[in-house]
Amino acid sequence: MRLIQEALDAHEAAIKKSTALPTERLSTRFQMGQREVVLRNVLYQMVAHPREHSTEIKKILAMTDAPRATEAQDIMAQARESMANFLANFTSLEDRDLDRHFEGDERTIRAILQHVREGHLYVLNAIDKALESQA
Repeated sequence: MRLIQEALDAHEAAIKKSTALPTERLSTRFQMGQREVVLRNVLYQMVAHPREHSTEIKKILAMTDAPRATEAQDIMAQARESMANFLANFTSLEDRDLDRHFEGDERTIRAILQHVREGHLYVLNAIDKALESQA
């Protein structure tokens, strides 16, 4: 569908342009119509806006016979997206970098990764238990 491609093209163009912005520019305030906005907030709309309208579209499709993902499939698609975002933090790290931490925070990157791993193992165990209870 042409309109979907146009929306994707606009999305990619905004991403390409925004990735060149230095962090200090994200606090820039400017007028958009009647409102004063902060550039950082506008960029975060790139995250929230598609999610907001995905929910709206799902509600519309739920009232039709159009094929759609199950709720579990939808949640797992969001989980994949979330994990990809999480993993993007590690693209240029080496193993020794995992022992870094922020000042005032005792957890290292390695400890956070271990916590995430344990959280996923917990979810896996919970799914197994839920399926066993139905058997």
